[in-house]
Amino acid sequence: MSDDDLVKQLRYLGDHASYEPDMHHTAADRIEALEAKLAKAVEAMQEAIKLADMPHYGDREDALDNCFDAIDLLRTTLSELNGDKT
Repeated sequence: MSDDDLVKQLRYLGDHASYEPDMHHTAADRIEALEAKLAKAVEAMQEAIKLADMPHYGDREDALDNCFDAIDLLRTTLSELNGDKT
C-alpha cells in the first residue's frame, strides 16, 4: 500500500464513518503535512551535499565557504520545518 492509498483510505473512512469522522481526515491531513516536510528536508539535504561537494581546487577558504553555505541551508530549512519565525 502506498502512502497515497493510505491517505485515500483514511479520507474514505472519514466520509463513511458513523463515529468520529473527523479523526480520519485529521490523520490524513497529518500524513500529507509530514510527507511535505520530509520532501523539503530531503531536498535541502541533497542541495547541501551539492554545496559541500562544489569544487574548491584546493583552496581551503572556498572549501569552508561551501560547507558553511551547506550548513546555513540546513539550518534555515530546519527552522522553517519547525515553524520558527526568524
